[in-house]
Amino acid sequence: MGLVKVVEMLHPDSTIQCVSFQVSGAKGWDDVVVKYTNGSADYVQVKHSRVGRNITFGDLVAVDKEGESLLSSLFAAWQEMKLTPDTAKCILLTNRSAGERVGVSDTGVRRPPLIQFVQWLKSELAQGKTLRQCRPDAEWEQAWREWRSQLSSGKAAQRLDFLRSFEVQTNQEELKDLETDLLQDLTELF
Repeated sequence: MGLVKVVEMLHPDSTIQCVSFQVSGAKGWDDVVVKYTNGSADYVQVKHSRVGRNITFGDLVAVDKEGESLLSSLFAAWQEMKLTPDTAKCILLTNRSAGERVGVSDTGVRRPPLIQFVQWLKSELAQGKTLRQCRPDAEWEQAWREWRSQLSSGKAAQRLDFLRSFEVQTNQEELKDLETDLLQDLTELF
């Protein structure tokens, strides 16, 4: 992702100002940071895998031994960095495909397909709704509570702002394909 943006920055009409890798500071949105000439920035957390596993709703909300989930750690980093949805886009990027089936947690919570859920949430937030006003179908209600519980460390406005800036991008190219594309792009540029 970072190298793709570096090469994109070389294009004469690019609006990319700089690209940084493994940025020091809050752990979470530090893998790649792309800053644009208009003052906005993309903060990217890469979660690639070589094992061919899907990324699911459960992967974001499941808690580890320390009681922290991926979603809660990304939210904490967002808070620490004092990002805003007006200038920051926070992208969880992965080469994994999104799970398309309904999952079930250890406690029996039915978890929706990740991308379908994120699209529903983006649609709700685009209508100007607060998190309390967002109402999923009854079968997703428990999963929605589970999702919101991972954001409990912040105020309501922070949770809303974070979710407005949060994206999940799945099915990104594998390293070999990226290398081929980058070499082709560099050849055309020079």
